[in-house]
Amino acid sequence: MKLFRLLILCLCLPVCVGFAQEKSSQGTEFWLCFQQNYLDHIVENGRSKPAEPLQLELYITAEKDTEVRIQIAGLNYDNTQIVRGRSVVTVLIDSAAQVRGSEEIVRKAIHISASNPISVYGLNRRFQTTDTYLALPVRALGKEYMVMAYPSLWQAAGGELVSQIAVVATEDNTQVSIVPSTDTRRGKSKNEEFIVTLNKGDVYPVRAAHKRRGDPADLTGTTIKSSHPVSVFSGHSCTYVPIRTGSCNHLVEQVPPTNTWGKHFYVGQFRGRSTSSLRVLAAFDETKVFENFDLVAVLKKGETYENSVMEDNTQITADRPVLVAQYAQGYKNGDSIGDPMMILVSPTQQFQSSYRFATPINGAWDHYVNIVVPQQGIDGMRLNGAPLGRSLFKRFGTSDYFIAQIDVPFGTHTLSCSLPFGMYSYGFGFQKDAYDAYGNMGGQNFKVWQDVADTEPPTIEMVEERGG
Repeated sequence: MKLFRLLILCLCLPVCVGFAQEKSSQGTEFWLCFQQNYLDHIVENGRSKPAEPLQLELYITAEKDTEVRIQIAGLNYDNTQIVRGRSVVTVLIDSAAQVRGSEEIVRKAIHISASNPISVYGLNRRFQTTDTYLALPVRALGKEYMVMAYPSLWQAAGGELVSQIAVVATEDNTQVSIVPSTDTRRGKSKNEEFIVTLNKGDVYPVRAAHKRRGDPADLTGTTIKSSHPVSVFSGHSCTYVPIRTGSCNHLVEQVPPTNTWGKHFYVGQFRGRSTSSLRVLAAFDETKVFENFDLVAVLKKGETYENSVMEDNTQITADRPVLVAQYAQGYKNGDSIGDPMMILVSPTQQFQSSYRFATPINGAWDHYVNIVVPQQGIDGMRLNGAPLGRSLFKRFGTSDYFIAQIDVPFGTHTLSCSLPFGMYSYGFGFQKDAYDAYGNMGGQNFKVWQDVADTEPPTIEMVEERGG
């Protein structure tokens, strides 16, 4: 018999969400940092020894020839690079730029300025613990954030492997209000506001306290408000995903302001992996979250929905703006491939029509991109100027979007389309680089949503489904 499903396209809320002030992940000024990755020293047979060397890198790409200046005031670092148009330049950063500790101001912000728009990606790597992030330019920053991280590991490495965030000031005398979602390393209490004053180039790290078994010590849901725009980073020094599945890996992303979050997401499975995890973070109370049209959670502000056994491509929708993250799982989840990494998923409203990116690690690595594109855009998809065959694309559920999982070699690449699409770059190590992974979105727009009066009745579409 025929079954019909009602799709309510505009929900009956006091307000609907409109978008304005379109911005992108390209820009001419950035304020960045590198958070702590694993440990600086490890203990073996009762003796302390240095951990594997830390490798910090920036990947900078531009459409036109561009002069780029990279500065770190606290390290007296000043480096100017020429980035040729349609190329990617790799810049090594002194490992002393790593931000350690908690709740102490450090002068380790990385300031990047360019004569023409550029895109920037950060790589934070030790042997077998790596992740990357898409850098957000100053023009895409905001004054209000809520962070996505991950729970800490219980008593691992003396409690050093913990959930963490970092705030970077872009202007002097910036007042920053932080309400942590869990107790912090230096004694700030869960859900209690504290305020710090930062100057341009200051970095303020916050690490979760790790006290007892069963306490997730997760900074996810921490709110940050500031008097001037700031950059915010979040993730984990090294954790399992899911929390009982080894092995650990560094997690990091630069967080977009809450007023650029979205309500519609396509989360594609990772190439070669059977399962991944996803988390959805709510910015408002009573946020309804749907997974493939099924209501799976009603969240309060700061709460998360987690699916730790995502086995297929998944569509996430919500009636209010949310932040969505996807995590690769540990090597020991049964796949024996890669390890954890973290990608913030771009809402469809923020897709771009072209991306330039670089696979950041040479050697024993498999590099991939996930492409999410409307059906009408498939014939217009180009990788390095060459068309991609339709056979590479699979329909995303019953939607009008399709997904392709494409392997790419080490190097610099471009993806373009006649329509906006989503792109995610990731990789998994093997052989000597096994137990490792990286991932980040390729870029996105940062349209700012604004509450506007809901003057229209809800629109209802009837979709026919066939079944018994």
